[in-house]
Amino acid sequence: MKILLLNDNPVVTKLVTLSAKKVNDEVESASSIEEVQEGMSCDLCIVDDHLYSEENAEELKRKIQCKEMLLIHSKESEVPDGVSRSITKPFLPTELVEMLVQIEKDLSSMKERDKEEHSETALLEEPAEEMLQLDEDEKLELDEEL
Repeated sequence: MKILLLNDNPVVTKLVTLSAKKVNDEVESASSIEEVQEGMSCDLCIVDDHLYSEENAEELKRKIQCKEMLLIHSKESEVPDGVSRSITKPFLPTELVEMLVQIEKDLSSMKERDKEEHSETALLEEPAEEMLQLDEDEKLELDEEL
C-alpha cells in the first residue's frame, strides 16, 4: 500500500515509517502541503492534526488522488467531517499496524467489488454488442420479421 504522510513531527514520522515497514507499505513524507507532489496517487493519506485544516484538506484533494484519509489527532481535537479514519495520540505502533492492515483489507475488498461490478456490467452489455454485429443475412431476416 502506498502512503502519503503529511506531518512535521519527527516522532510521528518515525512511528508511522516503522509501522508501515512492518506491513511492507511504502511511505512518502511531506512536512507541509507545499511539499506534496501534484498528481501523486496513494492508497492512504495520513495527516497529523497539527497540519490539518479544511483548506489543506481541499488542497490535498486538488493535488493528489487518495483512496482513504487517516487523521492522527490529539484527545482534545475533534475529528472533522470528511475524514474517513482517525487514531488518537498517543498511540502504540501496534495500533497503527492493525489499522494499516485493516485499511489494506478494506481497500482490497473495494477493489474486488469494483471488479465484480465491472465484469457483471460487461456480461450484461455483451449480448447487446453481439446483436449489433449481425451479418447481412440476419439483418434481412429481422427486417422481414418486423
